[in-house]
Amino acid sequence: MAAFRLDTTAAIRKLEGAGVDERQAAAIVDLHAVADADLVTKTDLELTRTELKADIENLSRRIDANQHMLSQQLETGLADLGTTIANANTEQQRRFNLLLGGMIAVVALVLAGMAVF
Repeated sequence: MAAFRLDTTAAIRKLEGAGVDERQAAAIVDLHAVADADLVTKTDLELTRTELKADIENLSRRIDANQHMLSQQLETGLADLGTTIANANTEQQRRFNLLLGGMIAVVALVLAGMAVF
C-alpha cells in the first residue's frame, strides 16, 4: 500500500492556528497517520487486480490440464474394463462348454448303459 504523506509538523501548526491545543493537535495528527496507513490507492488496486487475474489464469490452465489427464485416465480405465469383461466372457464361455461337454458325456454314458441292459 502506498503511504499517504502528511507533514505532521505543519498539520499540528495549522490545528494550533485554528485554536486547537498542542497535545490535541498532535493526537489528531497521529490518528490521521494511523488511519492513512490502511488506505489503498488505485495503483494498489490495479496491482492486486493484475495479480489475481494471473492467479485465475494459472488456476484455469491447471484445471484444464487436470481435466485432460482425468479424461485420458477414464478412457484407459474404460478400455481396460472392456478387456476385462471380454476376458471374463471368454472364460465363462469356456467353462460353459466344458460343463456342457461333460453333461453330454454323462448322458451318453447313461444312454449307453441303458442300451446294455
